[in-house]
Amino acid sequence: AVLLLSCLVLKAIASTDESSSLLHLRHPVTGLIGLNASSPRRITTDRKNFIETATNKIFMIKGPNIVVKGPPWFPDVSGDTICNDAETSTCTTFNKRDVQHIKDQGFNTIRLGVTWAGAQPTPDPKLDPGWVAKLYAILDLCESYGLQVLIDVVQNAFGSATCGVGVPTWFAKEALPSFIGKPLTQSLISIVADQMLHVYENGTCGSLDTESWAVYAGEDDYNLKNPCCVLNNYGGWSQLTLTDQAQAGWNYLMTTKKGRSRYVTFLRLLASAVRSKPAAFAIELSNEPMSFHSHDMFATWQECYDVIQQEVPGMLVGVMAIGEAPISWWETLVSPFQYYWLRSQPYLFFAFHWYGHPASKAEAIKNTAWYSVMAYKPLVIKIRKLNSKEVSDLPQGLMLHFAKAWWSWETTWLRNREVHAVEALQPLAKAILSLEPLLNSAHKEKLLPWPRVQHQKAVTLKCLEGFVASFGELAASVLPSMSRELDHDPRLLLLMDHVLCLRGEKPTTSVLDGLSAAPEVAFPDHQPNGPSANAPGDSQTTQLKDQTRGVSLDAYAFRLLGSSVGDAVASGRLHALSGTGMAGRAKLLGGPGLPETAASLAANTNMFVTGPRDSAMARKALGHAAELLAAFENLKDVLLSLKSTLELIDPCLDKDEDFMAILTRFERAFKRAKRLFLEPDNLA
Repeated sequence: AVLLLSCLVLKAIASTDESSSLLHLRHPVTGLIGLNASSPRRITTDRKNFIETATNKIFMIKGPNIVVKGPPWFPDVSGDTICNDAETSTCTTFNKRDVQHIKDQGFNTIRLGVTWAGAQPTPDPKLDPGWVAKLYAILDLCESYGLQVLIDVVQNAFGSATCGVGVPTWFAKEALPSFIGKPLTQSLISIVADQMLHVYENGTCGSLDTESWAVYAGEDDYNLKNPCCVLNNYGGWSQLTLTDQAQAGWNYLMTTKKGRSRYVTFLRLLASAVRSKPAAFAIELSNEPMSFHSHDMFATWQECYDVIQQEVPGMLVGVMAIGEAPISWWETLVSPFQYYWLRSQPYLFFAFHWYGHPASKAEAIKNTAWYSVMAYKPLVIKIRKLNSKEVSDLPQGLMLHFAKAWWSWETTWLRNREVHAVEALQPLAKAILSLEPLLNSAHKEKLLPWPRVQHQKAVTLKCLEGFVASFGELAASVLPSMSRELDHDPRLLLLMDHVLCLRGEKPTTSVLDGLSAAPEVAFPDHQPNGPSANAPGDSQTTQLKDQTRGVSLDAYAFRLLGSSVGDAVASGRLHALSGTGMAGRAKLLGGPGLPETAASLAANTNMFVTGPRDSAMARKALGHAAELLAAFENLKDVLLSLKSTLELIDPCLDKDEDFMAILTRFERAFKRAKRLFLEPDNLA
């Protein structure tokens, strides 16, 4: 069985010199600068895919792992027999017959494991000449057959001193001076994860057996000789990766200046060694690193990337999350500044290994996609909630710094309009497809009697939610954040429909006509402890308000506008079907139609029905409702018109002035109405 590589390329954005150096965190490192000339790499990226530079075509990486996790650190290139062993250590060679066999299987790449312990056996900033010679032999062999090489820095359970493979023993002594030769102990994480160390029934190799653990302490091959290590590392590493000692080692490497500089120096030396070897097109910075200090880990990756680019400009660099797992961005707790850096480097790719978690490959890819631009969106929404006092326990300083980083990043992103406009075609198609169920459900409402129509209205509301979400993705792909609504709440459209119902001004052709009558729509109750402002016609407070779900639409509108369904029924603008006075059981008698703009509505003063509850807010609400729903109808019509010509549309949507005007008009109307009628400061 051949283990295929699983790599996801970050859509890195080409940046200017100024933007690419804006957030780099550089520390001085000691290393030897290679004197050999750098050869251009044959594989690069186009912000989305691996690309073969000679043909400018997509290069799909596929091939096996080639790794020796101990002395002599690499297989010998001699011989002429094929290795058919997929997992165990019976093969000792990797020769021309193996390379040809790999090519014959349709593979084009090998993932070659290199180990820090073998490469740099002493603290001196230089690689072992014998180790380098073996590396060159494999790279030259692959070069002669046109086989590409992805270099992977191998580690399992940190290093030999912790019964694993990876860091040199001299580094472990520096990082863990009081742990060398002592019993390994279970961390709290390993206990929770049920990854327990193996112990003999008589207690040998337990936490109290200092004698057995001390055998061969401090030797480079402690992991191969010590009986307790052999007991625990034979057949797997999972119970060793989460020990207190392994975690302490990772903390030293990632969080201390000296530990990080040691690792960065090694990556510089490795990159320098392969400068003249074009078969080596990429370096994966670590195999499944188990550091839970994500912020420091990505800061370490940043420094490693910098030194590799200094040594070999254009070499691809693979970064990864905790354990190289396909977890989403928020599970890594990476800062906004590091996201900016991740998105602005042109030679990065995100590498992940899928072992069945999450449940599907599609979900794994979805998680890793969060490392791209959409990772910003939830944070921006939280900033707005913080400003509107909906939440009060967010780190405000971090959020404000993030907003600045977002603005700088987005400015760079929008420079490449041609690139991201092409990507807008997919959300455009999605928006068009999600519009059809909404139209079908709204049409079905007109054919159903009461009370079956109420169930259909609930279905229509779900369809509206789906369309609004799809439209939000479309707007995000062609409009900058300052020109669009970042969190489209479909309840605003229901509220605007309700406002027109109260005034008796409703068109009979709108897809949203009467949707405010959808049952069980809860609006936020921003005054849970204050006096209850019940709408007329409701005898029970419980009919209006549920502390776990908010308040009803009619109650929310009454608090905001001072007008209710009861008033509309009394004035003859609505006809109550059941006598309860609720919006869900009232319908329009008719009206002259929906004006297209707020200005035209304001000009028609005869549409306003005077009464004791008329207010400036009510008049303003009527104008905004007309403007927003007219913009919605225009948006619906233009999307429907594009359905039959989607394959002929210019992918640069932001250059279509008519389309952008309709899009912008709706977004502007939505933002203004939401700010006035859905944010809590307006409900005093």
